[in-house]
Amino acid sequence: MLPGIDGVEVLRRLGPRPGPDRQVPVLVLTAAGWPAAARVTQLTSATREIARGNFETTLPTVSNDEIGQLTESIAMMSRQISGLVHQQQRFVSDAAHEITSPVSRLQIALELLQREQSVPLESKEERELHLAKLAEDVLQMSELVQDLLYYYSRAQRHAAADHAECECVCDGACGD
Repeated sequence: MLPGIDGVEVLRRLGPRPGPDRQVPVLVLTAAGWPAAARVTQLTSATREIARGNFETTLPTVSNDEIGQLTESIAMMSRQISGLVHQQQRFVSDAAHEITSPVSRLQIALELLQREQSVPLESKEERELHLAKLAEDVLQMSELVQDLLYYYSRAQRHAAADHAECECVCDGACGD
């Protein structure tokens, strides 16, 4: 292809002449665009897989053109989303583990208080001790929930900052 002249310009310059001499440039232009179209098709397929949560999807080979820059940006986005998903999964797992202990203690304390109705505890001090432990566990649960909310809002702010950074990278790659 001539520098600064695209396929449409070549066809315009050839004019409305029918015949075999016009078919050659169309064939050449179609053949020249085929590899790019194939790469875009591969990239489209890969991004659909990423959207389904398959972050290990293989992207087309990166090149130095615009499609290569777009591919690189999509790969970066996929890695960032994958990292955020893994962080979120770990956070939920850790939170569930941390909440399980005080909930178990609350259940035991409630069972003891229910049992007291049928069989009185030995002393008032023992009852107060159980109530104090129950209050302590409720306080711990409240603190855990507050921590979860704090870390969640902090994660949201970081995700928004990462999103802004990714947009900046994508805008640079796409030439905006």
